[in-house]
Amino acid sequence: MKKLRVKVFVTIFLILTIFTFSLLLLSNLREYNREKNSIEDVLRRSRMGIIQTDFEVSGPDRPTFDRTRRDIFIDYNVYNIALDSEGNYKELLRNTNDDLDESEVKKFAERVLSTKKSDLEINLLTKKYSYSIDRFNILTIVDNTNQTNRMYRYMVTSLIIFFIVEIIAYFLTRFLTKWIVKPVEESFEREKRFIGDASHELKTPIAVIMASADAYEQDKEKKWLNNIKSESDRMNKLVTELLDLNSLENKEFKKEHVDLSKLIESSLLPYESLFFENSLKFTYDIKPNIKCEVNEEKIKELISILIDNAIKYSKKNGKVKVSLYTDKDIYLKVSNQGEEIKEEDINRIFDRFYRADKSRNRKSNNYGLGLSIAKKIVDLHNGDISVESKNEKTTFTVKL
Repeated sequence: MKKLRVKVFVTIFLILTIFTFSLLLLSNLREYNREKNSIEDVLRRSRMGIIQTDFEVSGPDRPTFDRTRRDIFIDYNVYNIALDSEGNYKELLRNTNDDLDESEVKKFAERVLSTKKSDLEINLLTKKYSYSIDRFNILTIVDNTNQTNRMYRYMVTSLIIFFIVEIIAYFLTRFLTKWIVKPVEESFEREKRFIGDASHELKTPIAVIMASADAYEQDKEKKWLNNIKSESDRMNKLVTELLDLNSLENKEFKKEHVDLSKLIESSLLPYESLFFENSLKFTYDIKPNIKCEVNEEKIKELISILIDNAIKYSKKNGKVKVSLYTDKDIYLKVSNQGEEIKEEDINRIFDRFYRADKSRNRKSNNYGLGLSIAKKIVDLHNGDISVESKNEKTTFTVKL
């Protein structure tokens, strides 16, 4: 179970981490492209702004430049530099940074030219300058220091957000892991308890049978054979109930559209003598013509379990009542007068091998499987079964 928790935790945490990382990565890429497009736009606009001057360029196309014109680019320092025919620094045509000396412009222009790999380069992360060279040998340089700093701040903020989200994801993953694994753990514990309880219930009759067989070999008295038969019957009942419960696990069965009123009424008739023998008053209130799709045999088994339970736990001269009626859904109720079921027992009364009155187990030949089988039958009919116990009255309600 520990390995399962670890696997679920790692899986959920990795999914959340990858999702968060992907979102932040996409956000940073989008921000980078936005800054890059902005610099491309500045390079393009700066080249377009150069018009008519006395600076000559060889060739039939001879653009001239107005040295008095100054384009303003907010947050950008832009330099337009003329290159000679060999691509070397020739002259500064325009500079949006008045405080910068031309010799300094020449230095970083030569640095750009010495490392250039193409006619256009924009790198906001490792380069201080972005540049482009047009067909007239005009070098346009943009100082992208501010944009680089802004990108680094954006990445640092993203990392901080990532670590904060990871901390939240850690605690969220722990909660989700606990929530997801809890049903599995409960099922696992139920199976362990089921195996342990079944082994315990079989151990006692087997021990009695073995001891009785040994005793019979000694004195051949009939009482030892009676003990063997009695305990064999108990084992047979237990194994039968276990097989019934197992047959209902993850199994669909055939359902037919039947008159439920007639089915339940006919199922109650064989028990009238039992109520008489146990000094119990039995009444029923079954509304006619209630029809639905059920498995007849399983509904009969359900009635048998609930009636048997009512008889066993009713006080002397108590009342047992069976009701069937409709109120949007179909309701079947079996109630009896007797000792109330404790609240902690109500929460577990449908668990396998659970008995609220353990002291009556061997006397009543009860293994605590009947109500588990009843619940499984109701579940396979897409219904719900519940119990209420107060004022010395216990009522099992089946909703279909």
